[in-house]
Amino acid sequence: MPAVICDMGNTTIPLPEYLVMDTSLLLGLSPRVAATHRGQIAQIANAFLKRVTQAARANNLLLLVPLLVMEECYFKLIQIQYEARFGVGRPQWHDIGYKQNPQLIGTFMPMLEQFRTDVLSMPAVITGPDDLIETSAPPPITLERLMLNNCRDHSLLPKDAYILAEASRLGIDSLATMDSDWDRADGFTVYRPN
Repeated sequence: MPAVICDMGNTTIPLPEYLVMDTSLLLGLSPRVAATHRGQIAQIANAFLKRVTQAARANNLLLLVPLLVMEECYFKLIQIQYEARFGVGRPQWHDIGYKQNPQLIGTFMPMLEQFRTDVLSMPAVITGPDDLIETSAPPPITLERLMLNNCRDHSLLPKDAYILAEASRLGIDSLATMDSDWDRADGFTVYRPN
């Protein structure tokens, strides 16, 4: 059975009490990324980000960002910087840019710190494995096992499966993303553009 899909563009759909944010949506906070995403989908995502930010600031919603999502965001922001600096595309940026010039990451730190500040000022809570609520299922299911189960059960790539596992361990069943892969997350409510 697929996930329950909620059109993030429909402002009459109520927001949940807890919401896990995905990389594809959170990257909209970066001006560099937001400038490259135009059109109706980007407008819907930006409006949703504003909506959940307002709800979080009013203490009506707790926004949670798994550490892995932050890792993906930082990685993508670094990739964009290398691509722009060396004028190369996705396959080449790693070898031509990063491998030959790893010290440039230091120059990207202000951008990464600003992104982190923007996430925390939503306000959102960055969660890591040490923040997980233990499940009551005997024997305890490890985060790694949940991730593999999610790969199998929902046909998700490992990073998305890990985010879903972390949400499950936190007891959260609502996710926000721009990615339709999450539609296969049975038992979850997914906020995304239609």
